[in-house]
Amino acid sequence: MRIETRLDDNLRECPVDGSRLRQAVQESSTELSHLRNQTDTSTLHTTRLGRRLQRHGRYRRLQGRFDDALSLKDEACEIWSDCDRRKAHFLCQLQKSVILFEAHRTDAALDAAEMLASRLDDDTAVYRDMVAEALGKCHFGGGDRRRAVTHLEEALEIRLQRGNERHIDRTRHLIDIVERSGK
Repeated sequence: MRIETRLDDNLRECPVDGSRLRQAVQESSTELSHLRNQTDTSTLHTTRLGRRLQRHGRYRRLQGRFDDALSLKDEACEIWSDCDRRKAHFLCQLQKSVILFEAHRTDAALDAAEMLASRLDDDTAVYRDMVAEALGKCHFGGGDRRRAVTHLEEALEIRLQRGNERHIDRTRHLIDIVERSGK
């Protein structure tokens, strides 16, 4: 279920409709329970479980249940590692840095995002804009507005080249929040 969000003045994602989020969490919990109780060990089943864990982790993050969200992402990361899905593992690690940021663990989030930036390669370069966004958020959370804008502008440049209007608009909104903040 798609959950619409908005950004607060601290660049944290907030659900627009709390009741829809609660419904999504309930449905996702049921689905995860069902997937975990199956005896199917096929790669298809395992990767389906990994994707559902990631999605449920997002829902928990949006609820502010950061430790639950991190545990779910850890479980998904283990699946991606076991299945040798490098891109999925990288993305999941990136999502963990976002959780840390939103949990106000800025230093840990920045360390995680910087580590991921250092590991970008041909396989994971598709996430370069997302890493730049994460770095921008972390620097903003740490009070370094100048570095935040630099990273967010890097993300915007990549997204402009790709032409995804939704991502472009979101990135411009992030930059606008940072520039208006006066931090």
